[in-house]
Amino acid sequence: MQRRNGFTLIELIVVIAILAIMASIGIPSYQRMILNNRVTSASNGLVGFLQMARSEAVTRKEDITVTANGGDWHAGATMSDASDTTLKVLPAASVGVSIVGGVDVLTYRADGALNPMLCREFTVSEDSGAVNSRSLHISPIGQTISGDCP
Repeated sequence: MQRRNGFTLIELIVVIAILAIMASIGIPSYQRMILNNRVTSASNGLVGFLQMARSEAVTRKEDITVTANGGDWHAGATMSDASDTTLKVLPAASVGVSIVGGVDVLTYRADGALNPMLCREFTVSEDSGAVNSRSLHISPIGQTISGDCP
């Protein structure tokens, strides 16, 4: 009996077919996971940026203004103090993510509350149909809350 080193053509075709089936199942799930992570990352970045602005207002005991770049939150935002000095810049959201806010400018007072004291809402979603989205609410006292505004 001869000893063979290698695979037969049938064995190779079966392995390739199994790999193709596994890839067709796994790749869409992987793409969905990437989009979910982008939305989560963008919303966490925005929340952290707004919390830092509120903290700076309380620490400095002066108004801190957060302005959407070009009136579009998706393009990023700039944090500045009362003398219009830039304190920090939020970079633009990653590709495939959209950030929409009701206003272009948020101002935190020295006590940490919003000026004017109104609830603000932001929506962070996918560009491709908003299947995955997050709503962020900033309460009149400046806190980021998970539910709807009171």
